[in-house]
Amino acid sequence: MADSLRDQLIKAGLVSQERAEKLAKDKKKQQAQQPKLKKAVRAQTQQAAVNPSVSAAQAAKAERDKALNAAKAEQLAQKALKAQIRELVMAHKLDTKDGAETYYFQHINRAKRVIVTKEQHEQLSKSLLAISVLDKNYYVIPVDIAHKILERAPQYAVYIANQHESTAPPDDLYANFQVPDDLRW
Repeated sequence: MADSLRDQLIKAGLVSQERAEKLAKDKKKQQAQQPKLKKAVRAQTQQAAVNPSVSAAQAAKAERDKALNAAKAEQLAQKALKAQIRELVMAHKLDTKDGAETYYFQHINRAKRVIVTKEQHEQLSKSLLAISVLDKNYYVIPVDIAHKILERAPQYAVYIANQHESTAPPDDLYANFQVPDDLRW
C-alpha cells in the first residue's frame, strides 16, 4: 500500500490536515493560472503580429509621453532655478529704505531707477554692487551674488556698472588713420 507523500506526512504528524489542504488548493490555483498567463502572452504577440498599426500607435503614444515628460521636467527645472535665484536675491539684498539718492540704469533699452543710499550709489558706480530683477522689482545685491546669478540665469542679473561700457564702440573711429597734409577742403 503506497500512500501519497502528503498522507504519509499527515500520519507522521509532521503536517496538519488543514495545512495540507491549503497547500493543495494553492497548487491548483497556480496550475489554473499558468495557462491563462500563457494565453495572454500568446494573444499579445499574435495581436502585435496581426495588427502592426496598434504597435505603431503604441510607439507613437510612447513618444508623445516622452515629449510630455521632458517638457514637465524642463518646467520643474525652470521652477527650481527661479526658486534658487529668489533665495539668493532675498538672502543677499541690501536695505535701500533709507535711500535718498536715485541711481539710474538701463534695462531692456529703458532707463530705470532705484532709490539707494549715497554709499550704495558709489558702490554701484564702482561695480561693487549690482542690480537684479525679480518679479518686476529691482533689488541691490553684492556683485559676487550677481555673478552667481549670471551663471545660472542671465535674465535675472540686470545691471552691473561698467560691464556694458567695454562693449561700446570707441568715440573716435578714425583715430588710427592719418590725415594727409595735402588734403584741402
